Amino acid sequence: MSESHSREKLPFRRRRPGLFVYGSGLAVTGVATAIAYLLQRLGLSDASLIMTYLAAVVYVASRAGRGPAVFASVVSVLQYNFFFTQPYYSFVVEDKGVIYDFLVMFAVALVISTLTTRIRRQAQTEALYRVIKRLVSATGTRTIAAIAEEELRAVLPGDVAIYLPEGGKLERVSPSGASVFDSHALLHAFERKLPAGAGTGAFSGNPAIYLPLSHAGGAFGVLAWRPADRRDALEGDLRRLFESFAHQISLVLERDMLAQEAQRILAQIEAEKLRSSLLSSVSHDLRTPLAAIAGSAALLLDRHGLAPEQHEDFLQTIHDEAQRMARLVDNLLSMTRIESGAMGLRREWQALDEVIESAIRRVARAMENRDVRASLPGKLPLVAIDGLLIEQVLINLLENAAKYSPARTPVNIVAKLERSEVVLSVRDKGQGLPPHERERVFEKFYRSAASQGDQGRGAGLGLAICHAIVKAHGGRIWADANDGGGSVFSFTIPVTGQPPVPGEAPELRSASGG
Repeated sequence: MSESHSREKLPFRRRRPGLFVYGSGLAVTGVATAIAYLLQRLGLSDASLIMTYLAAVVYVASRAGRGPAVFASVVSVLQYNFFFTQPYYSFVVEDKGVIYDFLVMFAVALVISTLTTRIRRQAQTEALYRVIKRLVSATGTRTIAAIAEEELRAVLPGDVAIYLPEGGKLERVSPSGASVFDSHALLHAFERKLPAGAGTGAFSGNPAIYLPLSHAGGAFGVLAWRPADRRDALEGDLRRLFESFAHQISLVLERDMLAQEAQRILAQIEAEKLRSSLLSSVSHDLRTPLAAIAGSAALLLDRHGLAPEQHEDFLQTIHDEAQRMARLVDNLLSMTRIESGAMGLRREWQALDEVIESAIRRVARAMENRDVRASLPGKLPLVAIDGLLIEQVLINLLENAAKYSPARTPVNIVAKLERSEVVLSVRDKGQGLPPHERERVFEKFYRSAASQGDQGRGAGLGLAICHAIVKAHGGRIWADANDGGGSVFSFTIPVTGQPPVPGEAPELRSASGG
């Protein structure tokens, strides 16, 4: 059983029409008189009789408020004087102590009624606080409405329901309620944003109350309450509490609507920023190789005065720049697959030294005039990876080292086994990264300050793709400073499971996913 349904209904005072309330006070004092008569026959003192009347006044004060309590205290003094003081059956006051008794009862009525009023207000405040506390942590109109309906059922006597528009009509959030509310009154409250039902100017004969959950642009829905006693719907503390609930629920729903709108606007702004960054980066990185290809092709078409070795150089330039454009397009496509969740892993048991050698061969042209060394331990375990993707990580890290370190400086690849994972590092002797950029370089389209000059290349996608691939494998990637200058980019590959025995079909060959 949920917390809200395990709570009892709160004891809010129900204000009846005036004559009923004062008549009830008169009846209570009559009962007190009957009890006092029995106590007198049993030989109890006058103090016991007065305490009986005081108990009656306290009861009326706690249930009906200040006016009926004062009325009950006056009636109690008159009845006590009429039935239990000499001369009996007369309102003549011979004992001056009766006047003191009246003053005491009057003071008790005022004090008790004031305290009970404060208790009722505190109970209402606590009920509102409890509901609002649950609502502000919820998101989504339907979720908020369901929580509000559950809480109000635990507080208000009768049936409470919230109706939300769905499919062109108003539908109840929780169909488990016992009451069937008037669809015409619901529609009136929703469309006109005006109260309907008992105690209002529309459908006043209806036993329920219908309050719109409105905002500046319309209404979210309708809050309906069919009280156990129809008189609660007309006036009194319960009605005011119900109206307060409706107002607070409307505010929470409006806050949620504004928060969702703000998120939508921020998402649009972020998408526009990404689009602008992409266009700026791609246009720059495509223009450079296209210019080189166009210039080399034009010279080749001219043919006049070209030596054979120049002819060969221009063809090589066209080839290299075309490869560079192809890698840029591949990076863009890889990022698109990552963003859409379409990048699946085809895990196979691989030897990391073979993956590293393949990556070095593929970047040989970009790493010319550099000493690329791989430092591997004597025996690395086989790992279950997508070999092509891990190779792409190494290629991106090697090309990154080539871009941001001087020519003819060494680039080292280091692998080591640490507990249950293999750590691969690419070390260069460039200018390094300041500490505040070592996390940001893995963000999409982010380019460090070192890449902002005329020599800077890349769309800022390579390291973001590395981060996504390594994360999909369950590993980590980070940047650090290299001893003696430069940067170290490291990532981990978890070592899990056992490689297949030779001759058995490897189970991971067709597996996909992280």
